[in-house]
Order: sequence, then C-alpha cells, then structure tokens
Amino acid sequence: MKNRFLATGDEFQIKFWDMDDVNILTTTDAKGGLPASPCIRFNKEGILLAVSTREKGIKILANADGLQLLRSIGNCAVDNSRG
Repeated sequence: MKNRFLATGDEFQIKFWDMDDVNILTTTDAKGGLPASPCIRFNKEGILLAVSTREKGIKILANADGLQLLRSIGNCAVDNSRG
C-alpha cells in the first residue's frame, strides 16, 4: 500500500500528517517567506509540492523522486537542502 499523506498550510508553515495516524508527522517553514495560510498543491504523483509565498511566487518542495525529476529537466535550480 502506498503512503498516504495530508498536508496543509497554516501558521506560516506546512504541516504534514500520515493519514493512518492522528499525530502530526512533521512541519516545515520552507526556509521562510510563506504567508499565514499558504496555498499548497501536490502534483499527480505526489512527489512535488507547490507552495505559495508572500511575494506572490511559489516554492517547490520535493522528495527524493521529485528531486530526480527536477534534475532531469535540467533548467531548474535545485536546492536539495531541507527546510
């Protein structure tokens, strides 16, 4: 069975839950710049997460498969450090 995650933007950060556990899994502020309630959206495969910023931009968060996809595109600057 695939992992099932829930993510929400709240309190200037992204919060993640495993759907099989009521306790929060982790949070990130994505290295800052997020609004109080950022808009978020996973891609179809669930390996990339687009997050709105205060400056009307977006940040892309990625897991290992997402980083590999971004690198294969070649035109994106990729920061593989975690926030």
